Amino acid sequence: MTYSPYNPMPANSYKGNVHFHTTTSDGSNTIAEMMAAYEAAGYDFAVVTDHDAVNVDPSVADILYIGGVEETANDPATLPVISTHMSVFPAASNVVGYPDLQSIIDADAAAVHILNHPNVSLATPAWGFVIPTSVALALTDYDAIEIYNWASEHSGDYLGYALEMWDDLLTAGKRVWGIASDDAHADAWAFCGAWVHVFAAECTQAAIVAAIKAGQFYATQGPALTIAETGTTLTVSCADSSNFSFYKTGGALVETISAAMSATHAYIGQGNPKYIRCEVTRISDGLKAWTQPIFF
Repeated sequence: MTYSPYNPMPANSYKGNVHFHTTTSDGSNTIAEMMAAYEAAGYDFAVVTDHDAVNVDPSVADILYIGGVEETANDPATLPVISTHMSVFPAASNVVGYPDLQSIIDADAAAVHILNHPNVSLATPAWGFVIPTSVALALTDYDAIEIYNWASEHSGDYLGYALEMWDDLLTAGKRVWGIASDDAHADAWAFCGAWVHVFAAECTQAAIVAAIKAGQFYATQGPALTIAETGTTLTVSCADSSNFSFYKTGGALVETISAAMSATHAYIGQGNPKYIRCEVTRISDGLKAWTQPIFF
C-alpha cells in the first residue's frame, strides 16, 4: 500500500457541502439564507461556490463558512464546449475568464480544486460544461472531481454521475478524490441532495481544507458510513442494511457483499491493483455512498 486516506483516521467527522450558489450569482437565496438552511439541516460546514464571484461570510452561528468560487474557464482543449467549471476554496478573490483549467489550478496551489459536473451535458453536448477525460488526464495538481452532482442528475437531460471517468483517472495513476454535492441554487430544490463527511481533528477552515486535500472523507447521497483501513483490509460499515461493492483498477468489480451492515475486503490476492474503493448502496432506497480509494 502506498497511501490510505483512512490510516491514521482523524478523530471527528463533519458533514458539509462543497458546491452551492446564492443570489451573488445565479442562486435564489442569499448567502445568509443558505448558510442558515444548511445549519438547520445538520451541516457542520458549507463551501459557497458562486460563479466567478467571492461571497462574504454572513456569520451564521453553529456552522463553518468557507468562501469559495466556481471559476469559469474558456478552455480551448474542451471545444466545442464553450466553458468549463472548477470549484476553488478557500478563495479570497477571483479572476473572471481564465484561459484554461490549468491556469485556475496554478493560480493557487494551496487551495482545493474540484472539476465540477464533468459529464453534465454528455446527453446534450451543445449545452456545454463537459470536461472530457482526455482533458482531466492532462491536468495536473487538482484534488478531486464531482462523481455525483444532484442538480445535474435531476435537470432534464443532464448527467450527474462521473464514476467511469473517476476510474479512468485512477487507473491512469491520478490521485484524485471523489466528491458528491447538491449544487443547490435554492434552499428548496436540490438542497441537501448529496454531501461529504470529512474526518478532521476540528471543524476549522484549515482542518477541513487539509482533510479534503488528503482524501480524508467519504461522499454520500444519504448513507452514513464508518471506515477502517488496516494496511491489508478495508472495512466499511453502514447504519442501514446495504450492498457493499469493491472496485479496483479499471473500475473492475472485485467483490459484492449483499444485505449487510458491514463488509471487510482483503487486498491480498487481488492481482496488485493500483487502487481499491468501495461503493455502498442502501437497500431501502437505493441511495449510495463512496469511500475514497486506497492506493497501492
